[in-house]
Amino acid sequence: METADIINRAAMRTDFTNCMIRPAELLDGIKNGRFSILDEETLLITEKRTGYIRLYYFLTPGCVLRRISLESELPVYADITLRGEIGSKDDIFRQLGLIPFRTYIRFGMINRAECPKPVHAAVEADTGDIDDILELLYGMFDLMADTLPDRNELVRMIADGNVYKVVILGCLAGVLLYEDTGVKSYLRALAVSPEYRGKSVGSSLMSHYLSMHTPDKTKRFELWMDQENAKASALYRKLGYTPDGLKNYIYRRGGQRM
Repeated sequence: METADIINRAAMRTDFTNCMIRPAELLDGIKNGRFSILDEETLLITEKRTGYIRLYYFLTPGCVLRRISLESELPVYADITLRGEIGSKDDIFRQLGLIPFRTYIRFGMINRAECPKPVHAAVEADTGDIDDILELLYGMFDLMADTLPDRNELVRMIADGNVYKVVILGCLAGVLLYEDTGVKSYLRALAVSPEYRGKSVGSSLMSHYLSMHTPDKTKRFELWMDQENAKASALYRKLGYTPDGLKNYIYRRGGQRM
């Protein structure tokens, strides 16, 4: 079967897939080697990422997976976003030998609450901070975290004023990245250097970020966080965020924690 026909067939299976990539992008990615079709019948597609392989599926209801070889020296990751608990929807991952790795939950806030006074001053980052910011972000978060920018995107975000930092004694203590779309503001990442955790750096960054978004222009705030991060959850709840029921379940096979 022609590759284009396979991708078009995949585009029709929107009710049982974990792939939000446009068919045209998938087709281009297959041509340049970024994506590979692992199985044409059950439509399993892999994507080469830096340090790992990401798995996508396009199934039909009741589809029975055949024995498929998923050989890779790199760890293999797959995820699915659902409202509520995953239940038996992870059967496909388990059949392919993937096990639960991490669950992220989405928090939202309609309008913002009163911002507490920050302990530390937060200011916009500049291009001279890029190396330190990338080191902090990629040392703290998993590589599969789609919210992390590469160098080029970080340059653009800094130019747009969407990166805040707290500096203490000349060292980068924390950084916050966000993006705005219309009346919604999305927190991309909040990272605090290990030596400055518990010193109100994260709350100072959040207070500054929220204070820069006036209620007349920003109506909704969103973010994703690891559901096991109790300290972050407490901070976001204190600021007015609450879980909205959406969860991102990540499964893994092979390799260590990224």
